[in-house]
Amino acid sequence: MLLEPDSVKFLLRKATRDDASQIADVHVASWRDAYRTVLDPAFLAGPIERDRLEAWTARLDNQQEHEQITIAVDAEVAVGFVCVVGDQGPKWGQWVDNLHVRPHYRGRGIGAILLKSAALWVARRYPSSGLYLWVFDGNVRARNFYEHHGGRTVEKGVSQIPSARGAVILRVHWPSVEQLLCEGQQ
Repeated sequence: MLLEPDSVKFLLRKATRDDASQIADVHVASWRDAYRTVLDPAFLAGPIERDRLEAWTARLDNQQEHEQITIAVDAEVAVGFVCVVGDQGPKWGQWVDNLHVRPHYRGRGIGAILLKSAALWVARRYPSSGLYLWVFDGNVRARNFYEHHGGRTVEKGVSQIPSARGAVILRVHWPSVEQLLCEGQQ
């Protein structure tokens, strides 16, 4: 699917194992920008690159039927991605495990389209389901983005990511993916 939000043309497609390094690059760029005050600076300075590449290579080599990884590509370069995991149970719905956009592509509608693509996948596979994700409390930009798109903070927790050093995380919830899919259509 070719999309053109705010003068940026990009292709939205299902990720393949060949996309692991580009997804890792997007993830690294996003974390270095958004989490520079949350994650351990020593981790962000170098080990993050190998960590994210290993994580995405393993995940894409072993994709599960109950997950969808969608990538946004501009001129053959990944500019964002979303990973949604199904089979999470009825209370919170399905889990957006990752949603990242390269810092210099933010504010152009790519994150909103990726979030809607996750909602569409959930609507097709898990009708009447909700959607949730975890976000660092310190990531105010992301929290504002999710709230702008109808997500509500429903729970606090503590990150289990070692380099986060016990940072507070928030569960953001959409009781129905329909609210995301209908957004902007009124």
